[in-house]
Amino acid sequence: MQRGLQARNAQWDPRAVDMPPEVYHALHKQRSVFAPQSRIKMNLLAIIFNVIVPCGFFALCNYVSGFSLRYHQPVLADVIIIMAVVAWLGLVALAVWARKNEPNPVWYSFLAMMVGFAVLFGIRCGRHIYEEYELKYLEVKDMKNYTNFDVSSNAGQNVIDGGVFEFASGNKLDLAQTWHFKQDTVYCVAPIVGSSTATSYDFWAVGQDCCSNSGSDYRCGDAQNASASGAVRMLSEKDVKFYKLAVLQAETMYGILAAQPLFFEWSEDPAALVASWKTHASSLFFKGLAAFFVFNLYCVGIGVCCYARIGRGSINSMNFYDDPDWRKGGPHERIDLRAHRPGGPYGYM
Repeated sequence: MQRGLQARNAQWDPRAVDMPPEVYHALHKQRSVFAPQSRIKMNLLAIIFNVIVPCGFFALCNYVSGFSLRYHQPVLADVIIIMAVVAWLGLVALAVWARKNEPNPVWYSFLAMMVGFAVLFGIRCGRHIYEEYELKYLEVKDMKNYTNFDVSSNAGQNVIDGGVFEFASGNKLDLAQTWHFKQDTVYCVAPIVGSSTATSYDFWAVGQDCCSNSGSDYRCGDAQNASASGAVRMLSEKDVKFYKLAVLQAETMYGILAAQPLFFEWSEDPAALVASWKTHASSLFFKGLAAFFVFNLYCVGIGVCCYARIGRGSINSMNFYDDPDWRKGGPHERIDLRAHRPGGPYGYM
């Protein structure tokens, strides 16, 4: 039976018929392709490098995309982002080269993949921070502050450069003349009025999804706080156009005029509100960096495990004596095993 098995194997390996059955089966049983005393060692420096570098790319792209550099020097910010993308493409090219020319497993492919994630997620996170908090913080900080401001004696066109307003005593929200405009989101508006009737309602407190879409019911910001008498300017173009439509409807509904409407977030402490935007932006930056660090560390751990397992699989039907790179432990290398009988000095049973 053994001779029959060897005869069938001889169809692809004619030398199998010249080999003792015990030796043939020993060479074809399942085992690790790592040679004794030749186990691949981990490169600790490469592991640390793969933990730090992607996090550095994430922090760079996040900061450049999400903070003051984009506001004050947008061209420089774009150049830095382009350089980060070019660096990532360079790593991709290096990984491709290493796969073709480097016989030993290396970390280039993993590094290229994680840096790609870092650049992509860093830019996305930075844009979210910029659009939600940093942009409006920087815009308001660049504008004037007005104190003891009376809306009944000032027109909106005279204070277009205003960012933070502290209103005079007697100024309040007119909750009887609020209205809204709905475009998926409900855009709510309420006029800010003074102690005397103004000819034009130019100052409006605004908010989103904080009023009824069927009547006059305004609950945005600190509208329910009787001590609130301040406001912060709202400048987002994508929101302002909908607030203007809500004001236009309010003009028709209540028979009032809004010649130059300006929009505000009503607040008890407008300075603290502006500062909170910066705090939220910084908090999101560090939370995003921490989340990416944990994600990257987890991926590095998986990579280490995969690296340690490289080559540890089934090697059925492999003839070691045909492999010039295979080594048997000890001083003997590439021995012609067919010349040794079963139970010989090299232990092939």
